[in-house]
Amino acid sequence: MSRGETGGPSFAGSGGHAACAVMQAMVMWYISRTIPINSGVYRRVILPYIEGFWRKALGTQRFRFRAPSAVIESFMDAVSKPSEERAAAILRTVLVGLRVSVPPEAGQAREWLWGAGTHR
Repeated sequence: MSRGETGGPSFAGSGGHAACAVMQAMVMWYISRTIPINSGVYRRVILPYIEGFWRKALGTQRFRFRAPSAVIESFMDAVSKPSEERAAAILRTVLVGLRVSVPPEAGQAREWLWGAGTHR
C-alpha cells in the first residue's frame, strides 16, 4: 500500500486501479454479509468511501478507463441508486470501465456484483 496525495492510504499505486477495484469488490461482498446496509456505518462510512474513491479516480485519472465519458455517465447513474444497490453498481461500472473482472475463484463476490444487484 502506498500513500495517496492527501497522505491517506492508496492501493492504486501498488497494483493499479484494476487491482484495487477487484479487491474492493471482494471486500464489499464480505461487508455486505456482515454489516447491515441500513446501519450508520454502512451509510456514513462505507458507501461514501467507495463513491469518493472512484469519483476521484474518474476525475483525475479518466484516461485509465475505456470510454471515460460513458463510464462517468454510468457512474453518475450508479451513485443515484438506493443504498442497498449502490456499492455493487459503482463497482460494476468501474470494473467494466477498466476492462477487468473479478476472478472466478471469488465466485460469491462475482455473484454479489452481477447477481440481482442487491445484497443484504
